[in-house]
This record gives sequence, structure tokens and C-alpha cells, in this order.
Amino acid sequence: MNIILGPPGTGKTTRLLTLVEEYMEAGVPPDRIGYFSFTRRAAHEAITRAAARFKMTAKDFPYFRTLHSLAYHQLGIGKSSIMTTKHYKEAADWLKIGGFPEAMVLPEGPFVDFGFGDRFLEIINIARICQVPLRDVYNGSSVPLRTDWSRVDYVNRGLEAYKKDNAIYDYTDMLELFLKRDVAPKLDVVLIDEVQDLSPLQWKMVQAIIGKSKIIYIAGDDDQAIYRWAGADVDYFVRLEGDVEVLGQSYRIPSSHHDI
Repeated sequence: MNIILGPPGTGKTTRLLTLVEEYMEAGVPPDRIGYFSFTRRAAHEAITRAAARFKMTAKDFPYFRTLHSLAYHQLGIGKSSIMTTKHYKEAADWLKIGGFPEAMVLPEGPFVDFGFGDRFLEIINIARICQVPLRDVYNGSSVPLRTDWSRVDYVNRGLEAYKKDNAIYDYTDMLELFLKRDVAPKLDVVLIDEVQDLSPLQWKMVQAIIGKSKIIYIAGDDDQAIYRWAGADVDYFVRLEGDVEVLGQSYRIPSSHHDI
């Protein structure tokens, strides 16, 4: 395993994309290279740069994705089988809990796993992505729910029953199914970006990918880990062993700032 470390602005993503170009120039076909990231932004940047460099299209790079997108792709789940706002409303009405508010939804980041930001959904999914009992998360929450454990358990069991009855999945279901069905692709080169933000469940997914791949690169910076509160397992990243490359020069701060 090759580990690329570096503070903000040192070019970790650029280094990974340069490696993609080097392996393609050496003859590795694009459909044998996997570039996986925590956010859609990084995955899009990788596809755009590689496609432009080799005069290809995004379709030529089927394994340049976020981890959630990879699970969706490998499982062959259609859009009609994914939980939507409509489904959450129906489930809330059926459970008679007044709804799952949408106020905390973020376009990228951990809450994409949490449905619609409701505290019930938050702790339920924290338990799932951290691979710990739901009761432990409920008891240890820094912002306690204004309800008792039996109601949390009721909502959790009810959501699972609703999804099963309607044959639909949420984002965390896709990661769990990816592991259960063992659908990781067989690749020659795998590059994984932003690893400081991965949850225990996502790390299991990464290990499944690594187990079927030949050459591995991971990039991240434990000092940039801001999602511990949402389940990111930074300690797993710190404990990894491999050949380490440290990028020590930041290119993000202009020289005028240094002069000041």
C-alpha cells in the first residue's frame, strides 16, 4: 500500500491524478483503474482531467466515483429503488412521528447518509456507519434526543420494515449490501482520496476493494479530519502501514500573504 500525506494545498489530489495519467501512459486501460473519493467534487475532477488528457469521455472511466456511487453501480440498483423525500414522508406518516425535517441536508458530507437530518435518522445512521449498537449511540449522544429509547428503537425498526416492504434502500443500505454481496470490482490500480473522512463502514468497503486490486494508493491528512463527530474513523487511517510519501509544499497560500 502506498500512502500519500500532506497538509492543505500540497496537491494530494493532483498527485493521485498524475499517477492515473502515468499508469494509463504505461498501458493500463481506464476501466482497470479505480479512483474513489469521499465527495462528488473530487471524483468529478478526476474524471474531467483524465478524460481531457486522453481525449476520452466520462463513460470510459466507470470506476471514477464516490464510494456510495460505486456501491450503487455495482449493485445495479435503479433510481426507483432509492429512498426519496416522498418515501421518508410516507414512512413518517405511517410511524406517526410527525415527519423527518430536511433542514440539515448538505450537498456533500456525512449528512448525505442521514436521509433528511432528523435526529432519529442521525443517530440511527451513526450507529450503522460506525458499526456499533444503536443503544450505545443513543446513550452517548452529546445532544440527547427529547424522547426515550423505546421510541428510537420503534423508529429504527419501523424504517427497516418500511424499506423491506417497499423494496427500497437508503445510502447506508447500499454500502452494507456492497459488502454482503461481495461485489467489489477487480482492478489493477486503485486510488482513494480524502480518506481521513471515511467511516468504519466505508473502511470495510475500502478493504473489500483493496482485496481485489493489485496496486493501492490512498491519500489524506488526519489534521484535516473534521467529521469525527459524524463517524469518521481517523484513527484507522493513522494506523495504516505502507510506503509513505509526504507532500510538504503548500501551493494554496499566495506569496503576498507570506510577505504580510
